[in-house]
Amino acid sequence: MSDAQRLLDLAARVEALLPCPFCGSPASEGCGGPKQHWISCDGCSVEGPIEQEMFQAVAAWNTRTPDATHLREVNAALVEALREIEAKARDLADDAMTNQRGLWLACANEARAALARATTQEQSP
Repeated sequence: MSDAQRLLDLAARVEALLPCPFCGSPASEGCGGPKQHWISCDGCSVEGPIEQEMFQAVAAWNTRTPDATHLREVNAALVEALREIEAKARDLADDAMTNQRGLWLACANEARAALARATTQEQSP
């Protein structure tokens, strides 16, 4: 192992390992020999991919998909925005001063259809 690789491995060890993405337990380094490094969960024993260097194993372990809670919050905000659009479009369609009632009704109907699709998708597994 070169000096540069040793430094990268040291940097990887300094970088904190994130907890297990499945159970939240702490993680540990594993080594099966030269160029066989991985990270495994101390709780559920899930393992990250085997990498040639420890810094690569740490980077792979610490790579996560977007937080599901955040995605649910964004989805809820989008659904609320669709509800507001649908309500405003209906109000505009009902306004006696508008000459584009059909356009606003179509907009409201599209928003309502999008809400129905979002609700259906939330309920499916």
